[in-house]
Amino acid sequence: MTLIGEENAGMGKKPEAQSKPPPERPMSLEEWARNAGLSVVALRAMQLRYRNDRATAEEWMQRYTRMMAETAREWRGGQW
Repeated sequence: MTLIGEENAGMGKKPEAQSKPPPERPMSLEEWARNAGLSVVALRAMQLRYRNDRATAEEWMQRYTRMMAETAREWRGGQW
């Protein structure tokens, strides 16, 4: 047995908004490095290469990964 109105209790309510992650925002290299836990040496290498550029955290990580891969190739004598 249901009380009057119980069967329609959910009607008229707005569906709960699915929480979307906030859009990636551009950030400075220093902010990204601090959040990513980069060493001072790695930060300086990135600063020399990218200057005062701004990018999202994902873009900074891609750039850092690319820089490290290039460095590894150079250390191996270009054999890759």
